Amino acid sequence: MAVTLSSSLALHQRSTNRLPALAVTASAKRFGIEQPRWTRYYSGADADAPTAAAVSNDGSLIRLRNVAGSLDWSRVTTPGPTSDYTVWTNIAVSTVGNAVALASKPTELLLAYVDTASTVLKVRTSADNGVTWTFATLLLTEASAIVGMAAAYSPNGDACLFYCVGTNVKTLRRVAGVWAGAGTAWSRAADVATLTGVAAAHDGGDFDVVITGTAVTTTHKRVWGAFFGDGSILPANTW
Repeated sequence: MAVTLSSSLALHQRSTNRLPALAVTASAKRFGIEQPRWTRYYSGADADAPTAAAVSNDGSLIRLRNVAGSLDWSRVTTPGPTSDYTVWTNIAVSTVGNAVALASKPTELLLAYVDTASTVLKVRTSADNGVTWTFATLLLTEASAIVGMAAAYSPNGDACLFYCVGTNVKTLRRVAGVWAGAGTAWSRAADVATLTGVAAAHDGGDFDVVITGTAVTTTHKRVWGAFFGDGSILPANTW
């Protein structure tokens, strides 16, 4: 069967030969998520220890670590490859090996830790970008040891602590400057054999939470994702 070419295609057929053009765009993403390109600023002989970090409103890098029960903090005002990352100052004593937490908002830094009793949760704050810290505030005492810990601020300045105790994750809110008297328990404790850590951030609507541990029965290592409501998708203070 004969096919009649259109006038535009016939005209194109008589034109000079052209090479195809190819454009390639490379992006450092995995599953659509941007992959950070890390730059090493410091390589020291420091012992492995639970550590937290945050950037204050003036750009200073604030670090917190628990070295064999010594709770130390560091402030590097202009973090860069030539900065000094070796200066640490003791601020308190903690349970050996226990996690620590740091969070930052424009007017405040918050650090959280567990004292030597391993069940007592305490916080300190800084209103001058980590230059000085308030005295410790005792928030609560749990019946068993507190393990993993994380801290995050909501956009309105309220703070939230996430901590592991037993086979559960609990949250403790500070609203309008007042801390709650007790934590709100995660609803998935029955799926857990052990907990090893927790991380949290506010996504502009609610809190996004990552929990690590082992599953009940199988004891397989697991990572769970959860939301803690701040009144956007979920009602406030609900998992």
